[in-house]
Amino acid sequence: MGNSLFSLSNVIRAGTSILMLFLVLYFIGHLLPEQAVYNLLARFISEPGITMAIIVAYSAAFVLRALVWKLYIGHAAIPFRIFLNGLLYSLFLNHVLPVKVGDAARAGYLAHHSGGTVSYISSFQSVAVLRILDMLFLGGVAAAGSLYAGYSLYTGWWELFALIIFIFIPVLYFLQRKFAKIRDFAASAFSLFTSIRGAIAVLLTGLSWVLESFVLYGTAAMIISGLSFPAAWWTTSVTIAGQVFHFSPGGIGTYETVMTGTLKLLDLPVASAYEIAIASHAFKFIYSYAAGLYLWLAAPVSFVIIKKWLKKERV
Repeated sequence: MGNSLFSLSNVIRAGTSILMLFLVLYFIGHLLPEQAVYNLLARFISEPGITMAIIVAYSAAFVLRALVWKLYIGHAAIPFRIFLNGLLYSLFLNHVLPVKVGDAARAGYLAHHSGGTVSYISSFQSVAVLRILDMLFLGGVAAAGSLYAGYSLYTGWWELFALIIFIFIPVLYFLQRKFAKIRDFAASAFSLFTSIRGAIAVLLTGLSWVLESFVLYGTAAMIISGLSFPAAWWTTSVTIAGQVFHFSPGGIGTYETVMTGTLKLLDLPVASAYEIAIASHAFKFIYSYAAGLYLWLAAPVSFVIIKKWLKKERV
């Protein structure tokens, strides 16, 4: 019993856990405003019901996205936890690294743990298709909400539509005829968006973003009254859609700026809007680091392998 308890593997595992805990505390302390973290933790402690609802809703959002991914891949033999862990690796790395490379890690994790049934290229294509689905849904909600409320976030819709019709589609058609990988990607996306499987994927994807909106809705309820859930849903969609690319861990700066501006359009005081943006983003940071700690304990992957994923190499 003593030998097994103090074996080298257990000592390394315990040491890694302690190191990850210190890294989590370091990132939280250096990437987020100290007062925002303190205020958020104080509110979470004083509002345990809302806190639990936010955690459950945000976790359920990732469960649904993992279900969509598994549905898209279609290999029943691959355990569900592989898809969920891949998503959590993506979440964690996107909140640690200054550039948004989590999707490469997500694709690599699935390929690495699929037992050879899914190649890295196929895995990455699936991630790309599902990211397009995410952005279509978020962009659709953002645009619909803007039109309904009479906001004009962008006035060149006809120009954009013409650009897509007369430039993007012909170019894509040419490329997919010349390059097999692009042709496979286009065929894969088309098969998803025109099938019953695709309809289910769209429904679950939409529901996942509805659930994620509870983070903003619940956080705002701790700070100020008056933000309806549809408004929180629209604000979340606008904020996430505005973070296709970011160059800071977790999109710090971009997230707060877009969300504060969007909440200001809803007639919230600027100070309250900024506090809500900071608090909701702080929650997502803490959640992502908790997910990272879980992964290092339950589904560890070496840094060498992760580096290969980020370079989009086959593993």
